[in-house]
Amino acid sequence: MSIETRKRLIDHIIQAYYSNDRETLKVSRIAELAGITRQALHRYYDDLIPYIKGDRNVAELLSGQEQTSVAALLVAAQQRVAALETELSNIQNHHDKELEKRINSYITSLMKNDVSLFETDEITKGLQKQTALITEYTEQITELKVKLAKVALSSTDLATDKINGSRLILEPKLHKALAEYKKEKNYDEYLNRKDKEINKIIDKINMFKGDDIRLIIFLDTYVCDFSQFFNSLPSPTQNEIVVRLPIYTTFELKYFFKKIATPGFRSIFIPEHLSHAESAAQRKFRSHSIPEEELALASKAEKVYLFKGVNEVVHHLITSNS
Repeated sequence: MSIETRKRLIDHIIQAYYSNDRETLKVSRIAELAGITRQALHRYYDDLIPYIKGDRNVAELLSGQEQTSVAALLVAAQQRVAALETELSNIQNHHDKELEKRINSYITSLMKNDVSLFETDEITKGLQKQTALITEYTEQITELKVKLAKVALSSTDLATDKINGSRLILEPKLHKALAEYKKEKNYDEYLNRKDKEINKIIDKINMFKGDDIRLIIFLDTYVCDFSQFFNSLPSPTQNEIVVRLPIYTTFELKYFFKKIATPGFRSIFIPEHLSHAESAAQRKFRSHSIPEEELALASKAEKVYLFKGVNEVVHHLITSNS
């Protein structure tokens, strides 16, 4: 057992984790990078394996590192987030333009009474691929931000400052659930998958400690895009976690907040249009990608009032400038 080898192992674990390199963050790969065998890692450094597998928080290893190297590491991770966000923005812009183009083409075809099922299917497949790519990049960005924010909010002995005024975006990853629903048309299974994803979000929120975090819940009833909502929010003046929550009963909402242990100011935002007709049109627009049962429940969502554990309920008017 060598102190130098142990240091190399820790360095590689930290670098792989904060660069979001899933391929590198494996026991065999970490051992290879440190110049030892996998068997040696298991035999002499088995206490590091939980950090590699994700069973323990890698931030715990930072306390033994030089502050300058930690600062450089976090800066590199933040640069990766910025690069991903730029690429995501470009993809999203392309996606929006393509969607608008396809919708206009579809409307024109309808007016000419010459709709091609093949073309419609190809359009759907193309948009689904773009949506999947957007989801993948969003997940990577969210994961990196969770890692960065967790270190910044929980560590007091690092050279880097606390990330004040940061905003973390969380939403359930439902693309696989939606794909399965389209195949099987099993809404109960879709709900089970959705519940599991919401529980994962709760676990992520509970990772954060301290009372300076504002939790913003966006009750998604499919009357606008989530990105449209959080882009309309003013720049944060404190650390914020913004969550897309597709639930529609007061009971479910209270149960969600009951499981949140992180203290702080809690807000619920309810998106609304000036007319029910516009809300219905927006849901109809999303009917190709959201289960019909889900849209029906969303259209009948219960009214939300203040209750214990919530500081404010905001009725958020959706406009073209939102």
